[in-house]
Amino acid sequence: MTTTTVKTWREGAALWMQIDGPRTLNAIDYEVMAALDRIIEESSEDASVRALVLQGAGEKSFISGGDLKAFAPLRDAESASTMSNLMKRIFARFEALECWVIACINGAAYGGGCETLLAADFRIASAHATLAFTQARFALPCGWGGMTRLVEQVGRGRALDLLATQRVLSAREAMELGLVEQVVGQEELVEATRAWVKRACELDRALIGTL
Repeated sequence: MTTTTVKTWREGAALWMQIDGPRTLNAIDYEVMAALDRIIEESSEDASVRALVLQGAGEKSFISGGDLKAFAPLRDAESASTMSNLMKRIFARFEALECWVIACINGAAYGGGCETLLAADFRIASAHATLAFTQARFALPCGWGGMTRLVEQVGRGRALDLLATQRVLSAREAMELGLVEQVVGQEELVEATRAWVKRACELDRALIGTL
């Protein structure tokens, strides 16, 4: 049984999603994937939703990556590719939504957590958050399409450096590289995200879908 859940609540035109997995530091497993896919489907059909906000529970971790224990049975290329394609599909659906996707980065984002935040339209981070592309530490490539998005954000040379060294970036360093749009104190994070949502949601949903 999974120990990670995805909680949702509505604030005006925004639907908030919170990955809550205290034992896994908010890692993504199959149940989380299914929940995200369901939320995306519901949002695509609800014209009143103009923003999806994704955050992790607590202050320690945004998303620690994929749940290695849940994915441990993937012993061959075919099964690993099937899992990878599930998450790639979710990110592609994020990008195709006619509403904004905003990452509220409340803590550390490692590996697949960084790939997840790169699939968002905007990223607001707590000053104590850290980011690192740690896939190579486990002899893995970016399995969820993050390499392409990382190159688009920082260029090929910097992307390869981040992947090869697994360098841990502070939130400020991430902002300087263009990986996040805003850095605020932890106590200000939710309100700063709400302010960003309010500005972004002033546009009609039909227009958001064309941008």
